Amino acid sequence: MNKIETKKLILIALNEINFDIVKKYIDLDKNKLKSFQEILKLHNFNTTSEKEYQLLEPWIQWVSAHTGKTYEEHQVFRLGDISSNKSEQIFEKIESLGYKVGNVCSMNVSNNLIEPAYFIPDPWTETKTDGSWWSRNISEALSQAINDNSKNKITIKSLIVILFGLIRFARFKNYHHYIKIFIKSIYRKWNRSIFLDMFINDLNLSLIKSKKPQFASVFFNAGAHIQHHYFYNSKVLKKDKSISNPTWYVKKEQDPLYDLLEYYDRILSDYLSLDKFELLIATGLSQKPYSHAKFYYRLKNHKIFLDKWLIKYESIQTLMTRDFIINFNNDSEALNAELQLDSLKTTDNDKLFDIDNRGKSLFLTLSYSNEVHSKLKYTDGSKVQYLDDEVVFVAIKNGMHHGEGYSFLTNGISKYSAPNMSHVKNIFNTINNYFMS
Repeated sequence: MNKIETKKLILIALNEINFDIVKKYIDLDKNKLKSFQEILKLHNFNTTSEKEYQLLEPWIQWVSAHTGKTYEEHQVFRLGDISSNKSEQIFEKIESLGYKVGNVCSMNVSNNLIEPAYFIPDPWTETKTDGSWWSRNISEALSQAINDNSKNKITIKSLIVILFGLIRFARFKNYHHYIKIFIKSIYRKWNRSIFLDMFINDLNLSLIKSKKPQFASVFFNAGAHIQHHYFYNSKVLKKDKSISNPTWYVKKEQDPLYDLLEYYDRILSDYLSLDKFELLIATGLSQKPYSHAKFYYRLKNHKIFLDKWLIKYESIQTLMTRDFIINFNNDSEALNAELQLDSLKTTDNDKLFDIDNRGKSLFLTLSYSNEVHSKLKYTDGSKVQYLDDEVVFVAIKNGMHHGEGYSFLTNGISKYSAPNMSHVKNIFNTINNYFMS
């Protein structure tokens, strides 16, 4: 066999999972989380990130992992900005060596491949798929379902695509898990993200089998989501009543993070049992609990909100949770909108938005983080409105980003390991050196 036939690698992104917390769950019961226990025995190295907290975002750090560059070098600050960045990514680098490359949902990745085995972008980045019917429609359905999750809204088209996607790609042995999680998701909202990651896993495994890439990358985000929103309910954390979640949000006896880890354990077992593939399992960043809870909200209807304040714009692009982009016809329209939106404050004088003016577009974050009660008002200095009418509750923020990440390598790639506590950009070098050797 030649080198291209023997070199095979799967990059598994368990976004922001805190493996120190995983170890504590294992210490509680050594008969649980068996796949995680196998992972923890592998060669591993921890990664570091930028020191400034505003740069500890997964869409920044995964760009570093994919390009081999620090933030200062690649300058990608926002989710979706990779589409206009010229940095070479590990995907096209490996393709240029003659290998087939496949990707499912890797964060902030632009499809610059000449002939991908398959390519489904993350739900927040505007880039092309591999062009197949399934990839195009699954990409659209995932984007709609995830971006509108806070509004409990999924379109009929998205529902049909996901249903037929399950029939096409889900493994029969997982059917009862899908049914179980779907039923639980009615009253335990965090199960929706677990459901989607299970589907992404079955989809990825099916595509690996049928398209036969030598380098495959898959991204799982449910862990980051659940840590962010339910970390305080973890049974392995020291309990502090001052930072506990209210019972209307999640019951005290429930532990969404452990629910997630049980399913991740099944997912990891799938990859550990694959023949002839090396594995690189990485988290990029990790999370630790906040010292106090923050409330996250999203605009109910971006168009209605902007029309109410007479904002002239060309288009709106909704992103993760609180973020969205407004595109304008010219710089002048963008500046006028910035001034108007920046003037919006609660009657307690708290601003509603963080705004980044990019010339003909504005990147906005609904940054107000206190609880929105029914009597809370906001104003532009003249007209007064009720904020509760404009926003939908997303979650209470429990987890904050932490710059240390975890990476685990199977034997065949371990000799190319980055040094312990080196920058996350060195994940690029580990993958590149493996395929170059």
